[in-house]
Amino acid sequence: MSTTATTIRKVAIVIPCYNTGVACVDVITRARAIAAGVLVVDDGSTDDTPEHIRSTRVPCLRLSANAGKGVALKAGIEEVLKGRHGLLGGTFDDIVTLDGDGQHDPADVPRFVALAARERADLVIGVRDVRAMPRKSKIGNSIARLFFFLNTRRYILDTQSGFRLYSRELAETLLSTVRWRRYETEAEILTKAVSLGYTVASIEIPTIYFDENRGTHFDPWRDSMRVIGVMGRDTMASVAVAAVDIAAFVVLLPALSGNMVRTNIVARAFAVMVHFFLTRANVLRVTGRISLVQVLRFVSITAVGLTATTGLLLLFHAWGTGPVAGKIFAQLTALAAFLLTFLLVDRYGFTRDGEPGLLRTFITAHSPRRGT
Repeated sequence: MSTTATTIRKVAIVIPCYNTGVACVDVITRARAIAAGVLVVDDGSTDDTPEHIRSTRVPCLRLSANAGKGVALKAGIEEVLKGRHGLLGGTFDDIVTLDGDGQHDPADVPRFVALAARERADLVIGVRDVRAMPRKSKIGNSIARLFFFLNTRRYILDTQSGFRLYSRELAETLLSTVRWRRYETEAEILTKAVSLGYTVASIEIPTIYFDENRGTHFDPWRDSMRVIGVMGRDTMASVAVAAVDIAAFVVLLPALSGNMVRTNIVARAFAVMVHFFLTRANVLRVTGRISLVQVLRFVSITAVGLTATTGLLLLFHAWGTGPVAGKIFAQLTALAAFLLTFLLVDRYGFTRDGEPGLLRTFITAHSPRRGT
């Protein structure tokens, strides 16, 4: 680990706990030995967890009733961001969140800090080996992984991991843009961090489960549906944009003398512009000045999609397909290609020992650096 990273970066650890029992004591004790500040958030525990937390003598926020992991995370992050006026009484550069049930090892925090410094990352995600997860834990992770790839064109093996490092800037942004609720919150955070142009990196962590994870509070059906709902908002926006793209193509084709290439360029540009403003206001919940990063991100999406659909459109036309039918087939083919890419990466992206495989070396979890 980089000595510079440890001496310069001041880190606070937020530990949400709900009915963890005595397991939280070891986590809190080890976290306190690693970080400049540790804050526990008791999400309305109904067992003896509050007594165990008090025994550690660390600052604790107690929610009056169980409100969900997202609410607990928000409460903890807000408290840390209060600086010297908060329970921790100081200002921190980064915030690390980890679970209080022992599934995350605080000893890994320095590696997160070192990676964030090296990659200039605003969000670092601890990636577990999904193949080693109990079956009930794989469900939500698999769904979130697929939707995340379709929405962002980026692959992250473990989108549901709660072991994360946030830069102070990203944490402040997320407070107003995320709907802080239950387990779906972490999926929403990841999508919005990428969509807003923050740099995301991932780091391998041990896959730790106890008793096949029977003590988890994650409901594989109810909470998976919540994750689908969060990711589905972005997916539906993409579907709507595809419909606008096709409709604009049909309307503009006669006006542009039947020139398919020019029509496809104009229709695609119009659809992405609609996507930009709808997504910015309704999905990302961002208002105010339009940043250069936001514009560059959507321009890059336009360029990639335009190149792919134009090439496919000309190919289908060469095969004798009409312009409108060719446009529809091009959109469907592009979608099929993304799905195939996901399946290949998901299946062959990692070797059996968990190390990056051949495909993984060509696909990173990094978003464009902000301000570039």
